[in-house]
Amino acid sequence: MAAPQKKIYIFIGSSITEFAAERMELENFIHRLSNDFEDRYNTRIIPVVCEAFDTAMALTRKQDEYNEAIKNSDMCFFLFYTRAGEYTVEEFRKAVETFKQNSAAGHKRGTVAHRFYGRS
Repeated sequence: MAAPQKKIYIFIGSSITEFAAERMELENFIHRLSNDFEDRYNTRIIPVVCEAFDTAMALTRKQDEYNEAIKNSDMCFFLFYTRAGEYTVEEFRKAVETFKQNSAAGHKRGTVAHRFYGRS
């Protein structure tokens, strides 16, 4: 099978501890969806989660790496319930900023769509 022509990146933002199970479920769902999209549309869907980033020491904050990943994502999916931590709020703000910048510039690729999930 030929390599997928198109890639769609979906950043998942939330409290890692509060939503550990949901994050894993969502990541697994995206992988299953990607399998179908690769066969049908020659498109790969890639979940972007901070747990997959290199944990080695860096010259910048790790959060700066996550924020860069948000800027390069096609969609951001945020999970909230009882609270939004400092870094989740920073990620959300970066996603909104990126959406506004890309929309104003008329860019289709990299325009971040926001989706929210809340527990009941």
